[in-house]
Amino acid sequence: MKHSDTAVWRMTIVMAASGFAITIMKLALPALTGVLGHSSTSIGLVAGSIAVSWPLFGLLVGWGLDRYGRAPAFRAGLIIAAIVAVAFLIKADAGEHLLLLCALGVLIGVSEVLTETSSQTILPDLIGQEHLHKGNSMLQGAKTISATLGAPLVLALLLDYSVQSIFLLAFIGLILSFLVLPRPKRFTPSTQKGFRGFFDGAKLLWKRRDLRAFTVLVTLMATSWGAWFTLIVPFALQAEQLDLGASGVGYLVTAVGCGSLLGAFGYQRIRSKLGDTGTRAIDVVTTLLFILVSALGLGLTSVLLSAVLAGIGGVTWMISIAAYQQQTISGEALGRTVAAYRWMGWSGFFAGASLSGLSAEMLGLQSAFLLFALPAVAAVIIFWRAAPDHAQTRATPTAADTA
Repeated sequence: MKHSDTAVWRMTIVMAASGFAITIMKLALPALTGVLGHSSTSIGLVAGSIAVSWPLFGLLVGWGLDRYGRAPAFRAGLIIAAIVAVAFLIKADAGEHLLLLCALGVLIGVSEVLTETSSQTILPDLIGQEHLHKGNSMLQGAKTISATLGAPLVLALLLDYSVQSIFLLAFIGLILSFLVLPRPKRFTPSTQKGFRGFFDGAKLLWKRRDLRAFTVLVTLMATSWGAWFTLIVPFALQAEQLDLGASGVGYLVTAVGCGSLLGAFGYQRIRSKLGDTGTRAIDVVTTLLFILVSALGLGLTSVLLSAVLAGIGGVTWMISIAAYQQQTISGEALGRTVAAYRWMGWSGFFAGASLSGLSAEMLGLQSAFLLFALPAVAAVIIFWRAAPDHAQTRATPTAADTA
């Protein structure tokens, strides 16, 4: 990939700015719910309201991408996210109303569905297939710095002092993204008429054994991840647990970001050493470790270390699967297939986020962590059995990858 490729560099800026804006709002709502004294169940409701947009709107967004184009969908997501930011800027006490928090959470979720799905399908229209692994690594690296690392750190610094400043920074990032978003060099023409072919992406995932295995795995892992992000709020706040205060939630999520940063920028080296299957195995193993550490009450140092490792696994899985989908799925069906993959997979995040809070109320925090470690255990078993079916030999970087 040439550094002079303006469109890719513009897309990198967009991923960084929009990722920061949407992520910090996505993290702020559940954290604000906990800081204001709402119960673990309420925190789960707010987190679930964000995640529910994937099962509700994922397939519709995928159809829209293939029908009307990727860039318009991305801009629509930015506009919806900006509405949430403006709502908090206008109404300073919005966080005190649980129903309003849930409603705004749904809007943030919709914006995430639109931007996440369209960003993955825009890249093949910007660069050639031989550059996709490196291009995805570049975009995810930028997003990791700003969203997975920067957003929780800024949240930790500002949550105790000024909630409105969080949403002001988010609004600025959204405006920047809207203005900088590049127009694709190529455009895959739509062959759809009306809603014909609406479920083609889901059908393709079910028909192809490799894509089906990836979808089942990401669903199971996302369930455990969704539970962790909900349960870690009371786990960090409660005196009998970590007792870190409001800023501690941000610092714990920042540890995930640190791992994601390492994974994004080390992806090419990791892939060249472990191959594609070995690279994907990192996420399967570290997801289980991630949630078991809190379930066993191993302390702050272990929680931070497991969060870093989970961040490495999460981002390397994301880059690897994104490139694989872009290389093996036709352009005219890519939007629907990526959306179906996330629709099924990220529905697990919704289940984990929304049900784990209630489980904590009934069983206790550590028991809830242990309960939601079960999907991660299942993922390890399934990956072990399915890996030979989609295994690839050790990756040998092409000249284009190493340019």
